[in-house]
Amino acid sequence: MKAVLVIDMTEYFLQDKAKNDLENKINNIKSVIETGVENEMPLYFFEFLFQDVYRAGFNSATNDVIVKSWTYPTIKELKEVVKDYDKACFFLKENYDCFLSKPFKNKVKEESIDELVVTGCNVGVCVKNTVRKALTKDLGVVTSESVLLANKSDLEEMNQSIRYFRKKGVYVKDSVADLIEGLNCLSFLNYS
Repeated sequence: MKAVLVIDMTEYFLQDKAKNDLENKINNIKSVIETGVENEMPLYFFEFLFQDVYRAGFNSATNDVIVKSWTYPTIKELKEVVKDYDKACFFLKENYDCFLSKPFKNKVKEESIDELVVTGCNVGVCVKNTVRKALTKDLGVVTSESVLLANKSDLEEMNQSIRYFRKKGVYVKDSVADLIEGLNCLSFLNYS
């Protein structure tokens, strides 16, 4: 079964992206999500949980360290698409790899996911590490540059990541239209 994965599409990570490129990528990701909903696919969203150990406090009465933390939620343009969709799941990501989340790993196993359509922000770190781990779990991975964002619109980071994905056997589609066409097929692995 296929699922759509949306990584770090939060205001925090999107604030320094080029405006016109950002709007196009958000619309592309939104189209992928809408297609996932139409095809009744599981949709997994990762929101970033930031823990600030440098501003941590200490409660001497209980001997507990008090860590300041806050969550950066998925942007409203994407959340709005799935507000009434029961196959959308939101997870907190504390690390650079979505598979370090036990609830996510369990969900992928429970729903018999064998193909992931990966979209999102921080292509050179969070997306790349997640794709790397998915491949070690024998999951088929499909993506497109049209649904990925690099830090600070860094073209070299994007190019390196796309080259890495292709080298490792990730199906990299040329456009969001190709990605959506593949979503409508039974399996990306049989779609060329």
